[in-house]
Amino acid sequence: MIDWRPHFPFPGVREEQSRALDWICEQFLRGERVVIAELGTGIGKSAIAVALAGWIDQTGIGIELNPGGTVLTSQKVLQDQYIRDFSHARDLRSAANFTCHGPVNGSCGETSRVRKAVGKELAKGLSCAACPYRTAKDDFVSSRLGITNYSYFLSESTYAGEIPPRRLLICDEAHNVEDEVRRWATVEVSEGDAKELKLALPPTKAAQDWLADAYRAAIQLKLGNVGNKLRRIVKKGELGALPVKDLANTNDRLDKRLCQINRILDKGGELLVSESFDRKNRRSLRFQPVDVTAMVQDALYSRAGRVLMTSATLLDKNVYRKSVGAGEAPYLSIPSPFPRDAFGVRFRPVGKMTYKELDRSLKTLPGAIRKILAENPKSKGIIHTVNYRIATAIGTAVKDPRLLVQGMSADREPMLKRHLESGEPTVLVSPSMMEGLDLRDDLGRFQVICKVPYPDFSDPLVERKDRSWYDWRTVRSLVQAVGRGVRSKDDWTKTYVLDLSFYDLLERCVDMFPVHLREGIEVEEP
Repeated sequence: MIDWRPHFPFPGVREEQSRALDWICEQFLRGERVVIAELGTGIGKSAIAVALAGWIDQTGIGIELNPGGTVLTSQKVLQDQYIRDFSHARDLRSAANFTCHGPVNGSCGETSRVRKAVGKELAKGLSCAACPYRTAKDDFVSSRLGITNYSYFLSESTYAGEIPPRRLLICDEAHNVEDEVRRWATVEVSEGDAKELKLALPPTKAAQDWLADAYRAAIQLKLGNVGNKLRRIVKKGELGALPVKDLANTNDRLDKRLCQINRILDKGGELLVSESFDRKNRRSLRFQPVDVTAMVQDALYSRAGRVLMTSATLLDKNVYRKSVGAGEAPYLSIPSPFPRDAFGVRFRPVGKMTYKELDRSLKTLPGAIRKILAENPKSKGIIHTVNYRIATAIGTAVKDPRLLVQGMSADREPMLKRHLESGEPTVLVSPSMMEGLDLRDDLGRFQVICKVPYPDFSDPLVERKDRSWYDWRTVRSLVQAVGRGVRSKDDWTKTYVLDLSFYDLLERCVDMFPVHLREGIEVEEP
């Protein structure tokens, strides 16, 4: 077998990395196109990705395709980490992240949309001499290791098609693939969106036909009108005028919406249409594909000679394969090398946090939180609440100056920044930090899971799924949360689970939990 070791980016190779690379390379050489590797926290997936991207060019696999590999991630922080750790890697994000130096004076994305709106002849005068987005894309395409995010890659590969298929595609954080593809394909139309186009939202039963006909046609008409206005401005040489920016933004927003609609109608299969209402009772319609497996095949699996799906939390191979249309793809699972004591899982039930019993449990929850804070007086930590109601109840009842309580989604980033930079033992209280958060070392010496993160049954999509998917999603979210505070072999945290429903989940799904967690759970008095 061709040796991957010359391509490994570090002097030393961990036993788990060696085992994983041997197995993955063997599967690819046998002709398997898609392989799945659950690699526990701490194994070092990024080094494995780099080694595979170099190795595959020596094999003859996909020789007709672009050399090297592309890594997809869900988190921008992981893109940053790859670029920081591996100097030969090239990062690519959407055109909206690049400033255009041409006459439109906006982002490269806005310039691109304006160029598209005014037609080929007028567009010739709207380009800049050295487009930063084009330069970044060219560097990405020519590199042996490219890093980008799912959302950008899915859109670019489906519509622009300027990133040619590579010999290798690595889907990192692959437990999120189903969500990423569904989110990318979902269309949500509010009353305000419809009103802008002089339309009214239809009844739910008639919504899909309305989306395909009336709404799509109205967007196309509005795009035509915006394009006409932009053409007149370009012909007059008035690109510095204020309306250009507004028109460019309108054009950009409507063009993206049209792409979304075409995408979901052409490739989405059966659609689930649901309605919701905001705090002012304004109605919205959501259109989302029930099954995304065909879209995964088309937008991901077809974009490389070989595909590796990898994550630390895949948990159940059969449920996972089904969720991403991977058939009987070969599956490897290697547990985390971290000691089980590092996670310190303590089950301290204070009551069930289900909808029916939440009011009763919220009476005892604050006392349990105060006790945990008293046990960890000089340590930073995080309290995972799953929803804003529990977060608000804790902030109101506990009244501890250490608490940084997230009251709305906009609070998340500034609150997190304060926690990371403060020398005080601050404690985050959040419903939305169970994944993609790095609280290494003293940033997270304890964490509290107030509620088992069951999927919301009020979501009509959840109602369409079977019990195995429902349990899998729950365990996956729980395991992700536990991992926020253990980020290296010498790191450790204490995790308190307060929801009595955790016992039911353990009894039903104990085999889904990684060994290092299920064998280290201690039951304590609240």
